[in-house]
Parts: sequence; C-alpha cells; structure tokens
Amino acid sequence: MTIGAIAKRLDVTTQTVRGWSDDYKDFLSEDAVPEKGGTRNFNDEDLRVLVLIASMRADGESFDSIRLALTNGRRGTMILPMVASEETDVNEPRGSAIITRLATTAARYEGEIKAISDERNRLVGELEREREARIMAVERAVRAETSNPIPPSSEVRSARIGRWVLIIGIVAIVALLAVLVALVVQRGL
Repeated sequence: MTIGAIAKRLDVTTQTVRGWSDDYKDFLSEDAVPEKGGTRNFNDEDLRVLVLIASMRADGESFDSIRLALTNGRRGTMILPMVASEETDVNEPRGSAIITRLATTAARYEGEIKAISDERNRLVGELEREREARIMAVERAVRAETSNPIPPSSEVRSARIGRWVLIIGIVAIVALLAVLVALVVQRGL
C-alpha cells in the first residue's frame, strides 16, 4: 500500500504519514522506511502500527508514551481489510475514514480496558493478601488470649475471598460498561 493510500485511510496528510514513518521506523517494515529516494510500501502490520499512532496522537499522547505502547506490542485495529490494488484504495468511499476512526477508537478502548483489568487484578491480589494478613492477626490474638487455640478455617476463608473477588469483578465490569456508555454518548455514536 502506498503512502497516499495510507494517508487517505487514516484521514491524514502524506507528510504526516512520512513523519510518523521516520519517527517510529523501528516498528515498521523495511519497505515502509526505504533508503533515501526509495518508494514507501506499507503492509498490514505497518498499517496497524500507524493506526495506533494516529489514535494515540489524536488523544494527545506523547512521543514517549506512543513508543512505549509500540514497544509493549500494542497495535491498532482496522475494521476494514487491506485491499489488493491501489485503484481500489483511491476509489474507497469517504465513509472508510469514519470506519478507520471508529477502529482507532476501538483500539484505544481495548488498551484502556486491558489497563483497567490489569489494575483490577492487582487490587484483588492486594485485597486477598491484606485480608489473609488480618485473619491471621486475629487468629494469633485469639490464640494468645485463650488456652484453646482456634484452628485455621481455610475453607471459610476461601469462600469469603471468592465472594470478594466476585463482587469486585462485577463492580469493575459495571464501571467499565458505564465508562464505555458515557464515551459513546459523549461522542454521539
């Protein structure tokens, strides 16, 4: 795919695509960043890289944060498949720009959902460790005050932890849905 076709698909100028290609050349194929005077040819993976860059730039992300996302393997998602010929690209309806924007928005939300999910998992782990520590502290205190030690009730603890994990999971899903609905309403989709 040529630089003009990429620019049209992302609804940016060829100069913008050229600049991104130079700035993020480590994440593009050799054909996308040829020697001086060579013709740039982009493949599907190059397009996914450029879609992520376009999405993150539209959100005001910095060069370093985009580079970090690419280094961590994040890529944009295209709803439309790559077309076989340049003539088809030139004649694509203007609606493909809207679809491309929706795809970049979807890619951004996928990243946000993953980050929220990772944070939820981290918090659940912390909660479980803290809860276990409190249970053990209470059991030690009770044992110290009585002559008959209380045996650890691992089954009761497991059931309680399971309920907390389920509750936290449901709350996180509801929060994610609320954020997505608010974003969709805000953007008028």
